[in-house]
Amino acid sequence: MNSLILCEGKTDCILLQYYLEKVYSWVRVERSGFHVTNNSWSNLFKKNNDSLIIAESKGCNRLPDGLALAMTRNENAAPGNINDFLDRIIIFSDNDEEITEAEMLQKLQIKIKAAKVSVSKPLEKGNWNQCDIQTIEGKKSFMLYVMFVPFEENGALETYLLNCVGEKDEYDKSIIVRGNSFIETVDPEKKYLNHRRTKTKAKFDVYFSVRTAVDQYSERQDILKSVEWEKYENMRKDFSVFSDLG
Repeated sequence: MNSLILCEGKTDCILLQYYLEKVYSWVRVERSGFHVTNNSWSNLFKKNNDSLIIAESKGCNRLPDGLALAMTRNENAAPGNINDFLDRIIIFSDNDEEITEAEMLQKLQIKIKAAKVSVSKPLEKGNWNQCDIQTIEGKKSFMLYVMFVPFEENGALETYLLNCVGEKDEYDKSIIVRGNSFIETVDPEKKYLNHRRTKTKAKFDVYFSVRTAVDQYSERQDILKSVEWEKYENMRKDFSVFSDLG
């Protein structure tokens, strides 16, 4: 089985790479040839006879374009080449205030219609949607799953990760709450924290500047890899859909 996870950005990809390696034993093989934009992060993973691509779109607005590329790949999959056709596709999106869940689903649905792909019912989040596409070999089916993180509020992956930490440890939760309050009030003129996304990242960074103050991290991905996310029970439950990939 061949699968694809489409993420908004590199941070999402790095976190999912770490998580899928630790929890589901995927192994990175090489850079993938699937790119939504030039020089976008994209890697190929293997587990037994299954393959998985994790790729960034470089922004939520490009996630529908990434799906369109994946459907084009399926449409043109070479006969007999078992590695070309993507059997399962997951869209991993922020639960954004700027582009709502309904708007994202609509944008994805437009791409699906343009590709002349049929879905048995209106596209919905949190469930596998069967899609039928006409390929060189004839009609074939792939499964599409759309997930928004965090699940119950607006925010991004960083919001979800801080929630996981807070639910596991009350002391850390208090640090997160105070850090979030600080970010909300520290720049009243919005000279620096002038976008929702910037504030979200700042809240994440403030907490980890306390938690990992004695360590030196040159990149955000180093912080992500420093936490044993696989031990967070809520995360294992919420991300259980990844067990369907092989």
